[in-house]
Amino acid sequence: MEITYGELYGLRDSLFKILKVEIRAGTGIQLAKLASVLQPEIQLIFEARNKLVEKYGTEIEGVKQVVENGQTWVEFSREVGELFSTRTKIDCNRIKLPSDLVISPEILLELREFVEVEEEEGN
Repeated sequence: MEITYGELYGLRDSLFKILKVEIRAGTGIQLAKLASVLQPEIQLIFEARNKLVEKYGTEIEGVKQVVENGQTWVEFSREVGELFSTRTKIDCNRIKLPSDLVISPEILLELREFVEVEEEEGN
């Protein structure tokens, strides 16, 4: 499947949250495999973004930051936009989550490309 770096960057927290949920072993293994596929890509995106912060940022209280609407904001935003619009191919199968799994809709929304919820019996 194809996904943008921006989408990958945005789903990082949800991926780690779902990995902490108690779940059947088979589904847990599938989620762990998904994380092992996505994590290197996510790490590259974070490193590239951090390099842009280093390039365009100003040191504020010992930390490099890019100030919104500051001198370098436009150029930083343009380069981050280019980075986040880059498409990449992820080789993985969608994971079926049990319908009785208690999980926030936010996590399901962010991981929608990678997971689906099993239909309840009788539906």
